[in-house]
Order: sequence, then C-alpha cells, then structure tokens
Amino acid sequence: MEGVIKHKGRRYWSLRVSALYAGEDARIDWASLFPSAAGPRHLRSGLITASKCALESMVNAPRRDRGTLAHTTVRNWFGQLRRLVHWMVSNGIWRFSDLSPEDAVAYLKTIQPRRGSSKDVTLNTVQRHVGVLRWLWDLRSSLPDALSFDISHVEQDALSAMRLRPSIPWRPIGEADAMKLLRAAKQWTDAYAQYVGSLLERLWAEHNATVGWTHSDARRRREAFYREIGQEPQFRELANQLAMAESLPYMVLRAAVVALEGAAITSILLLVGLRAREAVRLDIDCVVVPEDGDPGGLLLAGVAAKKGGRQRTWAITGAVKDAVDAIRSMLAVPRGLSGEQGLLMQGSASRCAVFPNSRVPTRASPVTVTNRMRTFARAAFPDDEKLARQVHAHAARKTFARFVVLRDKRVLESLAYHFGHTHRAITDGYYVGSDMELALLLDAENRQDLAQSLADLLLSRNIAGKASKAFMSSGKPAGGLRGKAALKTMVERLIAQGVQLAPCDWGYCVYSKSLSACQGDAKGPNEAQRTADVCSGCSNFVVTERHRAWWEERVLRDERFLGSQAVGQQAAMVVQRRLSRSKELLAELNANRAPARAAVGEDPA
Repeated sequence: MEGVIKHKGRRYWSLRVSALYAGEDARIDWASLFPSAAGPRHLRSGLITASKCALESMVNAPRRDRGTLAHTTVRNWFGQLRRLVHWMVSNGIWRFSDLSPEDAVAYLKTIQPRRGSSKDVTLNTVQRHVGVLRWLWDLRSSLPDALSFDISHVEQDALSAMRLRPSIPWRPIGEADAMKLLRAAKQWTDAYAQYVGSLLERLWAEHNATVGWTHSDARRRREAFYREIGQEPQFRELANQLAMAESLPYMVLRAAVVALEGAAITSILLLVGLRAREAVRLDIDCVVVPEDGDPGGLLLAGVAAKKGGRQRTWAITGAVKDAVDAIRSMLAVPRGLSGEQGLLMQGSASRCAVFPNSRVPTRASPVTVTNRMRTFARAAFPDDEKLARQVHAHAARKTFARFVVLRDKRVLESLAYHFGHTHRAITDGYYVGSDMELALLLDAENRQDLAQSLADLLLSRNIAGKASKAFMSSGKPAGGLRGKAALKTMVERLIAQGVQLAPCDWGYCVYSKSLSACQGDAKGPNEAQRTADVCSGCSNFVVTERHRAWWEERVLRDERFLGSQAVGQQAAMVVQRRLSRSKELLAELNANRAPARAAVGEDPA
C-alpha cells in the first residue's frame, strides 16, 4: 500500500490525496516551520531535521486503524508541530529535549480558540496539541531529538489550570425547522431557478453582442439591460422575496443566484445526508436514472469520504434530482465558460455569472456549502436568525440520520451503508467507529424515543394488551405524578433499571426475553418474526391511545375483506381470528376511556 508521503524534498513534502481531494495542492512547506529570520542557521537546521524525523515517525507509527492515513491528518499534525516550534523559538528553545515540564505547561496555556471566536478554547483542541507532545515522548527511540519527560505526568495539571469548555458537536436541525427549509427550498427552486438561469443567458448574450465596443458603450448597454429586467414582474417578485426591492438589479441578480444555490444544496444535504466534502465532489452528471425510468431507482453518483475516496452511489428521491437539475440549468453559462464539471462552483454567483470578464469559477470548497445554505435560510426566513445559525452541512447530515432513525430503527443497517460505515454497529453506537458524533446522536435519539414512549405509557389510563396489567401495577407511583419533574424522575428511574421498550406502529413491546413470543434474544425482539399478529398474543405487548387509529383501520380493512363474496373458507377463518383479536384490544382501550393521569409539562390545579 502506498504511503501518504509521495515525495520528500528539501523544502516541500508532497502528500498523496484520494479522489475526494483530487486537484488540490497537498504539500508541506518546511520553510514555514519558523518565524521569519529567526535564529542562526545551524540551530534552524537542527530543529527542522528533528521536526521532519518527528513527523515521519508519526506517519509511520503503528495504528489500530490499518486504513490509508489521510493527508489532512498529516497536515494537521504539521500545523500543531509548527505551532510548538514557533513557541519554542520565540522563547529561545531550539531542541525538543530542552523542553521542561514547566515549558510544556506554559506552551499549552498559550493555545487560543480560532481567530474571531469569543468563546474559550475547547478541551479537544488542547488535547490535540498534547497529542504532539505525547508523540515526541512515545517515539523517542526513533528520534534524534525527543522530549525528555512524559507529558502524561503534567497533562492534568496543565488542563486544570486552563479555562476550557467542552466540545459541543453540531446538533440536528429540529424536524419542524427542517421541514420548513425543505418546503421553502423546493418553492424557491421551482419558482425562480429557471428564470434566473435565463437572465444569466441574456446577460451573456448582451456581453457577446458588445465585443469590440468601447468600454463606455458596453457599460451603457449593460445598464440598459439591467433597467429592462428590473421592470419585469417576476424580477420584482424575486427582489421582494430577497427583501431587496430598493437595491440595484445587478445586486438582486447576484443575491438570487447565491440564495438559489443554497436552496438546492439544502435539499440535497437534508435528503441524502452527504458530508460537505462529498457534496462538492458531485459532478453535473451525478444523477443516475435507471434504464426503465423508474423514479424509485434514482441514484446519486459521487466520491465517498470513507474507503480512501472510492466511487459510490446513494439512493435518492425525485426531489434530490430536481435540486440537482435546478443548479445544473441555472449555472449552465458560468459552467460553460470555465469548463468545470463540478455541480457546485466557487464564485459562480458572486462574480462570473453577473460580471462578464470576471474570474473563472472553480469547483466549490466545503466552506461554500454551509455559507450558501445559511444565505438561503436568511433569505427565506428573514425574521428567524436562530434558524439560520442552526444551518450547517454537518447539522444537515445529522438531521437526515434523525429523520431515518426516528421513523424506523430497523433501517440502521441500510443507514450504515448509506453513510459508508462498515457495520451498522458504527451507526447505532455499539461500536467505537469512525463517526462518533453520529453514533452519539443516535444514542441520544434512542434515549429520547425511549423516554417519550415511557411517558406515554405512564400517563395513559386506558392501555391494552397482555402486559398492560403488569405495567400498570409496576407503575403505580405514576398515579400521583405532579407535573414534568415527577414524570421525568419516574422515566429516568425506569431507564436506570434497564427497562427495554421496543416501539412499533401497532404498540409497545415492554421486552422480556423469557416472555417473548417472537423468540427475541438478549438484545431485543426478533425483527424478522415481529408482526402485529405475533405481538398481540405476546405477554410483553402494550397498546395505548397512540395506537388506536392503527387497530381501528385494521378492523375496517378486515371487515371489508370478509364482506367480499370471493373470500375462501380458510382465508375467512384466518382473517376472522385476526379481527377478533383486534376488537378485543380496542374493547380493552374502550373499557376505561378516562383522561390521562397528567399532561406532560402541566401541573394539576
């Protein structure tokens, strides 16, 4: 397997990149290791040699993960090493072995958050810099100059003396807000993408018509074009949507292209769950339509962030295809000028599309993805700045996972494949995988789902099913619930006791392996044998008012079936037995249709 270091020169090291980063200049500039004009030449030479040996040893060190080391990781290591060297040189220290424990503590205290941030530095940021010092100790046998002490001995003292904040991962966008964004994104692209694309075509036609004209004449013709489109009803409507009714037409057009790009990107990320880096690697021909034209077989082709940047496909819906088509058609002119095949382009809206003879657009960067999404959110919901702040490419990815998991946890295997994980265990949090933030999200959603289901059971007077009596007796304290705090305490107590609750469309399974009619195991019910007929006869099964509509619909469906003249005797017997059980469960629910014991979040008067 080829290593990540492709070439080692005296000043530059070239790094090998995967297809995900194709076309990017990945190299390390060792001249940047020092502040300019720092120290005598022989000291600089010795420290740069030691630093090169340290970085190479870090790259070649054994790792638990035997996959290809990403060039981004190596560049991050170099950045942390460079920061340490800058601090050493500014304090007159030219050898790693001359660093003392006190020096290490003093260095860690200088680490600051990103420029422009008003928050304290995070614990994770500091620990990454501690990691470089740990490498300089652990790899001492292979280094000409290494740390002379174990950083672990002073790490805790250093961290306790610093003002740190925990790292807070991106949270998913709330479901109601996500649906607002999706609806608005579709409305904007349907209403304006084709129109804005036609404006760009007309603009460039005007530009081509003025080739050879004087600058003044060309400018006057372009100004006349903008005055003309500024009077068009659809353009005025678009300007009002952008809250730019008083702005110059060229500014409106420029803002419209950016917002519409953001609308399409929002649809793609919320409905596919791509990483920002995967999104910018999409090409204009990324949608694969099956030969038979079946809309249920649409695929999105691109480059995966996992597996060394392999080509792969994602299953998509027609809405994603529409979003891709909107960007492709709207930006056909600037894309044709640049020859760029990327779906998302850097500078496509802000310069080239609106100002002829401006810089040629290139493939977008991951930062562009989030910026465009936020621009759209602010344009679509100008009075909801909080929503715009929530919008982020990684938050959209987590929102997609939340959409999937909260609707059916049985699709975790498919979700794991969709995200490029090697096993569903990485996705559902039982295994420490390469996407820990997603695993933590799913664990949190699982716990929230369990808490909500337990609250439903605790607050429902009329519950049915074989487990209903046992659950009611075990939950007697709930009869005296007094508001949200008491309910929360009860739910947390049940969760701490290890209660297993497996929700489904037709009820709850208060799971016990010994009573399981579906022959489940220690992890939970057997999904392959878990059906409404099996559950309804199981001693673990409970139904609440939440599931009444499902059983009532089943009764009506079975009654219609039995009323048909073409029903065979054997089929009628099976359906009649099923109908009787459905009516028994509904009768149990009807037997005590009293109000719930307490409403969540309310205190009795």
